Amino acid sequence: MRAGVGIRFGVDKDMKVQIIDLFQGSPAQTSGQLDVGDVLVSIDGVLVSGLSSQEINSLIVGPPGTTVTLEVRRGDLIHTARIQRRANATPTSTPSR
Repeated sequence: MRAGVGIRFGVDKDMKVQIIDLFQGSPAQTSGQLDVGDVLVSIDGVLVSGLSSQEINSLIVGPPGTTVTLEVRRGDLIHTARIQRRANATPTSTPSR
């Protein structure tokens, strides 16, 4: 079984991978560590710049109960969030704008 953290992301006009939604009740939302508008920098130490949505999805999802480390940029600050994956909280992406 694969599990995620409950985010939806998309690529903005500057080709940055941005969180556009936190699923209600998901680990991402209930942890309080991520916000809509945060820009994903890396997932478990892997830079996301230049990766496809499928590649990013595959880095976020994993076995339920395991932790994924997301490095995000919020304004001028870099923040590291460690979030436990949960079933029914898989990430999704939207087409590039």
